[in-house]
Amino acid sequence: MTHKFSVKIFDLVASCLPPDTQEPYLKLDFDRFKLFQTDKEKGGADTEGKFEWGFKAGFIYTTKALEKLNQKKLKLHCYDAKGNPGSENPLIGSAEIDLRTLACGPSALRLKLYDARNEPTGLIEFNCNMRMASAGFCVLFEELAVTMQGSAAPCKLSISTSLRADIAPVGAPFSLSGDWKQSQMSLHYDATLDDLVRNEILKIVVQDEFGNEQGTVEMPFREYFGQRSKLVRTPHNDRFLNNQKDGENGYLSCFGEYQCGVNTIFL
Repeated sequence: MTHKFSVKIFDLVASCLPPDTQEPYLKLDFDRFKLFQTDKEKGGADTEGKFEWGFKAGFIYTTKALEKLNQKKLKLHCYDAKGNPGSENPLIGSAEIDLRTLACGPSALRLKLYDARNEPTGLIEFNCNMRMASAGFCVLFEELAVTMQGSAAPCKLSISTSLRADIAPVGAPFSLSGDWKQSQMSLHYDATLDDLVRNEILKIVVQDEFGNEQGTVEMPFREYFGQRSKLVRTPHNDRFLNNQKDGENGYLSCFGEYQCGVNTIFL
C-alpha cells in the first residue's frame, strides 16, 4: 500500500556560520525523493549574523514503508558561493533529520551544521509540516454566477487553490450571461485536514473574453468551510475587487462543497 504525505518546507534561516561566509545557499535532499536548492543569499549577514531565504517548497511524498520512516532522512547542506560562479563551492556544513520525527514531531526545527571533520559550523532553522494526506479530496462548485451592478457579467473564470500550486486551475468557459448554473466544476488533489485550518485559500479569478483579469475572490478554507454530518448547501456571495478604475465591485455567487471520503466539508 502506498502512503502519501503532504510536505511543506519554509522559513529557512542559517546562523552562527563562519565569519568569512559571503554567499551561502542550501541544498535539500528529501529522502532522494525531492531535491531543492535555494538562491544564494547575497549582501552578507544581517546585524544578528543570520542569513534568511524566502524559499518555500510543497509536494506530496509517497512511500510504501511507514515502518522505515525513521531510516529515511531529510538532509540539508550549506555551501558558500563566495562570489565565484562556476567554481566548486566549499561545503560549510550539513545537517539531517529522520522523516518519522518530521511527521510526528514539532514543525519548527533547529539543527546543528557539521563539517566533514564532524565539527559544528553553524545552525539551521526551518519549518516543516509533514502530514499524512488522503486521496480523493474534491472541491465541487455548482450554480456559479457573476453579476456586475446587479446585471449579468459576460466573463470566464479560473479557479485554483494555494494547497497545490502544481495543479492546473479549473476554467469556466466564457459566458455572455456570466452563468454556469447548468454545469459543475471541481478540483481534485491529495491534501490533509490540517491544511484547512491554515492560511490556505481558494482563488477565483474573473476574466473577460480575452483573458484579462477583471477581479478576484480569495476564500480562506478556515473561514468558509466546516464539517457537517449530512449534505447541506449554503449559497455563497462574495464581493470581488474590480480592477477597472471607474467600475463597480461585482459579486460572485455559487454553491460549493468539499468532499473527502465519507466526510463532507461544505462551503
